[in-house]
Order: sequence, then structure tokens, then C-alpha cells
Amino acid sequence: VLSLSSSQFNSNNAQSGGAIYVEVDPSVKVSLSSSKAQYKSNKAIAKDDNAYGGAIYTETYITDNKSNYLSNTVTANSDTDDVYGNGGAVYINSAISPNSKSLNKFTSTTFYGNIASDNGGAIYVTTRDFNPLFNTGVINITLNKTVFGSTNSLKPGNIAYNGGAVYSEIAKVTMTSAKFINNSATNNGGAFYNDTYSNLTLTKDTFGNADKKGLTLAPNTAARGGAIYNKGIINVKTGNTFAGNNAVQGGAIYSTMSDDTSILSFVTITKANFNYNSAVAKSGYESLDTIGGAIYNDASTVIKSAKFNGNKDRKSVV
Repeated sequence: VLSLSSSQFNSNNAQSGGAIYVEVDPSVKVSLSSSKAQYKSNKAIAKDDNAYGGAIYTETYITDNKSNYLSNTVTANSDTDDVYGNGGAVYINSAISPNSKSLNKFTSTTFYGNIASDNGGAIYVTTRDFNPLFNTGVINITLNKTVFGSTNSLKPGNIAYNGGAVYSEIAKVTMTSAKFINNSATNNGGAFYNDTYSNLTLTKDTFGNADKKGLTLAPNTAARGGAIYNKGIINVKTGNTFAGNNAVQGGAIYSTMSDDTSILSFVTITKANFNYNSAVAKSGYESLDTIGGAIYNDASTVIKSAKFNGNKDRKSVV
């Protein structure tokens, strides 16, 4: 067990895992635990290969409680098209555990100002050795009272090309009372990108902010899916709020067909609130029509008792 308590990791650099790199030996049981630690201004920089995890790269399960990830970055070599920088703060690449209770867990953890040149400004999560043909299963990750960004300029949102805060490639993600404020993606999923083999469950989570008059201070924003871009499965349970998010298409949620035609892309929404989200024109995306102030759906979506207030389509360029 690698246990980190009240420790500080500042301004460290590597190609992957700027501060911490955990590689798993199959013969050794390993786990990573972090509590009240600070990870600040660590960097993972791609050279001739991909860069993963500005602060942490881990192949084992990670449990984090009340740590702070601030201004960590992962950067790809801009001169090479097939080299990527994923997971601005944390890159999780763990395998299915024989212990069914094993999971990656973040509780009251904060992520501010982390940046990925490609995917997952704060967190990138995937399942190692996943094989869809043999139904090998996916890893679990829970985000409980986890905060991504704020309206405070000293605690800014997270940034990436896809998945401004979180990119879930292959995982089952469960979130409760999480907050996503002021995160942005140049392309898809201002706060969260849910890929083909991922399953996302939301309960009492908050995406964006807006007052009763519709004034937005620090929205989540993207070209598609200001809050969430989906190719997998999403279950939006009771008590979730999407407020003041914006995108060219799908101000709050953009859901489209998965890359694997055997996998159904599906969204279920129950008693959620969608307030003052907008489809807006953005410079550089003039070829896209502004569609879906709250939701853009090109797959399967079921909505039960949700409330939509003040969502709109704005034509002006921002």
C-alpha cells in the first residue's frame, strides 16, 4: 500500500505521472491512498510517446479523501498528431479486481485549474486489458462531494480538448453531490465526456450555475455538450441540476450514437432541473447550427418529470 497523508507534491515533472507513477506487478497486491494531500503545478510532458497524468498515473485502485489538485498539466507534442496528453491531474488505468468491492474513490476532493492538451482536464479513467468481445467488465470509480472548478478566479475550472473535467473512456462512474463549475472543452463535453464503453450515474450533482434571472457567472462550456457529451449510458437520477451551461449544440447534454454499433447509447433523466442552458454560436464552429438549448439528442433518451426553465438558442457569437 502506498499511503500519502497531508503531503505536498509541487512542480514535479515526468513524461507520465508528474509527481507519482504507480505500475502494477501482477504478483504484488498494490493500492494507492491519498488523504489531505496537495498536488500543485506538476507536469507530464509527451516526448516521443503519450503523456498521462500531470500529477498521478496509476495502474492500481486509488482512494483519495480531501486532497487538492491545482494547476497540474499534461501536454502532448504538438508536432506529432498521434501523441496524446490525457489526464491533467490524474490518469487511472487500473484493471478489473478479483475483489468485487474494489473501486477508485474520490471523496471531498477538489480539482482546480488542471489542463490536458487532449482528454480529461482533471481525470482520465479507463480499464486496462478491456476486451469488449469477451465482456471482461469495466472498473468502478465514485466521485462523492468532489468539486471541479468554482466561481472564484483563484480556483478556476479545468480545461481539455474533450472532457474539460473528466473523460471516462471505459469505466462505471457513480457521482453523488459532485459540483462542476467553469470547466471547458474546446471540442466535446465541457465538464464530462462519457465514451462508448462507459456508464455514468448521477445523483444530486450540480453542473454550472445561474441565478433566478438567468445570469450565469461561470458556465461549463464546449462545442458539443456544455456539461456532458455522451456516447455510452447515463442515468440522471433525482436531484441533479444543470444551470447556465452552454455549447453550440446541446447546452447541457449532447447524446449521440456510440462508435460500436452493438452498444446502445442511452440517457435516462428523472426529476432533474435544466435552467438557463444555451445553444450559442462560437468562433471557429460557424459550420455548426446552434441546436438544443438544454439537450441535443441523436440517440435514445427517456425523460421523466424533469423541469426545463429558460433554456434557449442564442445566435450571437461568443
